[in-house]
Amino acid sequence: MGRPSLLVIGPRGMPDAEGGVERYAAVMLPKLVERGFEVSATVMKQHTPVREHEGVKLIRLPSAPALRTDKHLYLALSFLQAALRRPRVVYLLGSASLLTVPLKLLGLKVYARCGSMDTLSRKWGRVARFVIWLSQRQYRYADGVVAVSRELLDYLRNEHGVRRLVHIPNGVAALPPPAADSGAGPRVKAPYILAVGRITYQKDYPTLARAFARLADPSVTLAIAGSPDGSVNAEETAELSRPGIERLGFVDRGAVAGLLRGAAVFVNSSIKEGMSNALLEAVAAGVPVIASDIPANSELGLPPQCLFPAGDPDALAAKLTEALRDPDRFRVPADAFPGWDAVADQTAALLGAREPARATPVHAAGQQPGFAEG
Repeated sequence: MGRPSLLVIGPRGMPDAEGGVERYAAVMLPKLVERGFEVSATVMKQHTPVREHEGVKLIRLPSAPALRTDKHLYLALSFLQAALRRPRVVYLLGSASLLTVPLKLLGLKVYARCGSMDTLSRKWGRVARFVIWLSQRQYRYADGVVAVSRELLDYLRNEHGVRRLVHIPNGVAALPPPAADSGAGPRVKAPYILAVGRITYQKDYPTLARAFARLADPSVTLAIAGSPDGSVNAEETAELSRPGIERLGFVDRGAVAGLLRGAAVFVNSSIKEGMSNALLEAVAAGVPVIASDIPANSELGLPPQCLFPAGDPDALAAKLTEALRDPDRFRVPADAFPGWDAVADQTAALLGAREPARATPVHAAGQQPGFAEG
C-alpha cells in the first residue's frame, strides 16, 4: 500500500512567507513527509517562488490582489483541489477551517489546527467577524482539532462546543547555522532590543515603544521585524516612529535568525497570542526573553522574571532595564520545551500515519495523542 495522502490548506505561501501559519507549515509539513505521508499543500503563487519544499508538493494557486479577494479565491480553488484529488486526509490550518463542513460533505476525513482567536483583531468588520466565527464554529464537525494552547482548547470547547480536541503546542528548533543566515538582511546597530511579528493590534507594539522610551540608555535600539496588517491606527503607528526605533518591515526567516543571534533582549508584548513561534525561536537562540503575562505566554512556564503585566509600559521598561543589566537571568533553557520532532510525532499520530511515530509526549499533563475529554 502507498503512503497516505495528506492535503494541507491554509498557508498563504512557503517556505518563507510571513505569518504564524506559514512558519508552522514550513517546519511541520516536511516532518510529516518523514513520518510517511505524501504531503501536498495549496498556496498562493504570489507568495511561493518554488514548486516543492523538502518533499512537500506545493500547489500554487492564482490570486486576484487587485480585487481584494485573495483569501476567498484561495479557499474556493483549494476546495476544488480537494474534490479532485480526494486525499486520504485534509489538514486545515487557520481560517481554512471555513471549509470543514463542505469537505466533510464530500466524504473526506478532515482535521484542523487552531492557532489564534482572530475575532479580536480590529481590522475585521462585522461581516468578517461573522465569517471568522463561522469558521471556528465548524471545528465541531472536524474529525479532530489541534489547539496550540490550553487557552485555545478551553475557548473552542466552551464557546463553540468542540469536543474532538487535542492540545499540541508549537515546538522549539535549533536556528540554522550562521552561514545560512549571514548574507543579505537588515543590519541593526548593537545593542538592540528585538521584536518579531507583524505589526498588529494584538502584538501591542505601542506598549513596547512607550517602555523603550523610558529607558535611560540612549545607545540601545528597538528593532521591529514585521510588516503592518492595517489593524493599528494612526496614533499607535506614531508611537513606533519614536527616536531609536527601527521598523525593519518583513524579514525572511534566515535573516531573523541572524537578528536573534545579535539581540540583547527579545520581547513579546502581545495582548493576545495563540503560541508565539518567534518567542520559542528566541529561546532556542539563547536570547534573554521578556513576554507579557497573557495566558498563552504564561502557560509556557517561563520564569517569573521573564513576564510583565500585559499593556504596562512602566513594568516592561523595568524588566528591559534589568535584562540589559543582567541578561543571564532572562535566558530560558530550550530543553524545557518540546522540539518540533516531538510535535510532529504527535501530529502524525493524530492524522493517522501508517508508519509508527516515535510517540514522544509533549503535554505538560502527560496527555497522549488523542482527544481531550469534553
